[in-house]
Amino acid sequence: LSLWAENRSAAHRADAAEATLQDLRDQVVLAVSSVYLQAVAAQSRISAARAEVATARALYRQAVDMKEAGVVPAIEVLRTEVQLAAERQRLIVATNDAATSKLALARAIGLPMGAELTVSENLQYSPPPAIGLQEALTQAFGQRADYQSARSSVNAAQATLSAARDMALPSLAMQANWGKIGPDPDRALTTYTVGAMISVPVFTGGAIKARKITASAGLTESQARLTDLEARIEYEVRSALLDLAAADERTQVARDALRLAESQLEQSQDRFAAGVVSGVEVVQSQQTLATAHDNQIASLLAYNLAEVRLARALGVATDGLQRFLGGSS
Repeated sequence: LSLWAENRSAAHRADAAEATLQDLRDQVVLAVSSVYLQAVAAQSRISAARAEVATARALYRQAVDMKEAGVVPAIEVLRTEVQLAAERQRLIVATNDAATSKLALARAIGLPMGAELTVSENLQYSPPPAIGLQEALTQAFGQRADYQSARSSVNAAQATLSAARDMALPSLAMQANWGKIGPDPDRALTTYTVGAMISVPVFTGGAIKARKITASAGLTESQARLTDLEARIEYEVRSALLDLAAADERTQVARDALRLAESQLEQSQDRFAAGVVSGVEVVQSQQTLATAHDNQIASLLAYNLAEVRLARALGVATDGLQRFLGGSS
């Protein structure tokens, strides 16, 4: 009985190890996905910075033409030139950040540092998954690999304690053999033996008691870890759902703000060309548009990261991440 219980304990430990391996895979998916999304966000900032440089250069040329025509003073040309220099600096910083993020991505994947990587230039938006809190908790407790590993560890500890208790029981051993003996096969005689032995532990009570205490302590520790993990999983699921909802709203607001900033800059350019306002309003509109671009990229990054964390919290990061992020790769 003791050996049978130890065998069950070993089987549960094997299940726990396999689940731990799957949990490590989910952690790798979470880490690599986060680094990849940050690389895409950095690449998006380059695209936005290039567009802002092109706009600033066009405004600078417009101011130069208007000054030569005697419509605006030289200070207007200076303002647009300063803004152009600022936008070019932003482009340099964005380019460097993108290159650094690709290095981090190559390291996360395990590629050489000099490997050429090409990532998407735009963060995607996919509608948030329609899942409620209770459904999410049920799915997490049913699919989280770390939770399955913790449960297998509890089962293994229970079997180990049972094995320690069964060591105090008497054991029965039987053996038998059959064969031939003689000078040659023709004159060999049939021989056989049958035996049985009962063993009663008498002088091992202290060792058995020590094993039971150790096994009981191990079971208590495994149960405490499982209880703590249950609370942590519920916290991760709840926080992931809250972060996703907030990031979704933030994305919608950032999209509207970007549209308004683009309209504001267009109207400012028209007013400046008509001589109604000075270049200060145009420069301020450019800065507002740049901020709107950054906010949109940051909100999309936060939204995608929230989806990745939700997939991890539900235990489907390895197999079901595409369902959350959308896309084809």
